[in-house]
Amino acid sequence: MEKNKILIVEDEVNLCEMLGLLFKKRGFELMVAHDGLDGLNKAKQERPDLIILDLMLPKLAGEEVCRIIRQDVLLSRTPIIMLTAKGTDADRVIGKVIGADVYMIKPFSANKLLEEINRLLIETPSAIEDEIKKMKTQLLFLLKKEALQTGNFVLSSGKTSNYYLDGRIITLTPEGAFLVASIILYSLKGEVIDAIGGPTLGADPIVGAIAALSHINHAPIKTFIVRKLAKEHGTQRQIEGPVLNQGETAVLVDDVATTGKALVEAKEALDKLGVKVYKAVVIVDREEGAQENLAKVGVKLEPIFRIKDFGLSP
Repeated sequence: MEKNKILIVEDEVNLCEMLGLLFKKRGFELMVAHDGLDGLNKAKQERPDLIILDLMLPKLAGEEVCRIIRQDVLLSRTPIIMLTAKGTDADRVIGKVIGADVYMIKPFSANKLLEEINRLLIETPSAIEDEIKKMKTQLLFLLKKEALQTGNFVLSSGKTSNYYLDGRIITLTPEGAFLVASIILYSLKGEVIDAIGGPTLGADPIVGAIAALSHINHAPIKTFIVRKLAKEHGTQRQIEGPVLNQGETAVLVDDVATTGKALVEAKEALDKLGVKVYKAVVIVDREEGAQENLAKVGVKLEPIFRIKDFGLSP
C-alpha cells in the first residue's frame, strides 16, 4: 500500500525533527521545507496528500503559500493544517478564510494533531482524483458530442476509416482546453520534466492551454511545437518555443494517435537537440499501432482515452 505523503513547511528545525519521528512511526512519507518558497515548490512538484503549514515563514509567508495552493487546480483540495503561534480569534478567522482545513496553536497536542491528520486523510483521500474523474467524464462527453464524426475518411497515416475524431474542435474551446490541460498536468504530477510539447497541428492548442494553466498555478513549464520540417526562413527552426537545452526532459502531447508517426518524428527532432523524451500523452489512442511504434523508440504512450471508450473498435 502506498504511503500517505505529508509536507511540513516549518522553519523551526527541532519541531520538524520531532514531527518527522512522530510521522515516520505512523508510516507516513515525510517531506520538509524550511521556508515558504521551498514549501510551495515542493508542494507543486510532489503533490503531497496533506500539508502542515506555519504562518511566519522566511521568503514567502504561510498565508501566501496557502492562497497560491488553493488557486492551483491540482492542489486546491489538498488538506492544509496551519500550525502556528499566532492564536488570536482574528488569526483563526484569517486562516479559515484563506483555506486552512484545521488551525492549531503552538504548543499543541501530538495526539490531537494525529487525529486531525487521520480525519482529513480519510475524508479526502481521493478528492483530487474525483475531480479529475469528473473532468474526464465531461471531456469524453464533449468529444462524443462534438468531435466524433462518421463516414468515409482518409487519415494522416494514409489509412481509411469509417469515423474521424477532430480533437481540435474541443481543444480550441475554452472548456475543452481547460479540461485537457488540467488532466494532462495532473497525469504528470510528481514527475520532474522541463518541457511539454508536440507535433503541429494537433498539439498547438494543447500546449497553449498547458502553458497558461501552469502559469496560473504558479508552476510554469516550457512548452514547444514541432514542425514537420524546419522552416526555410527566419531562424530556420523546426522546434518552436523557448530554447530547449541538451539534457532536459520533455513529454510529448497530441490530440489523436493512430500509428504514432507524428509523435515519433517529433521525438527524433528532439533527439537532435539532446532532449530526452520518455512519455507521450494523447487525448485519444485509436489503437492502430501508436503504442507499439512509440515503444520501439523508448517512449511510453499514455492516452486519456482509448477508442473503445467511444464504443468503437480499432
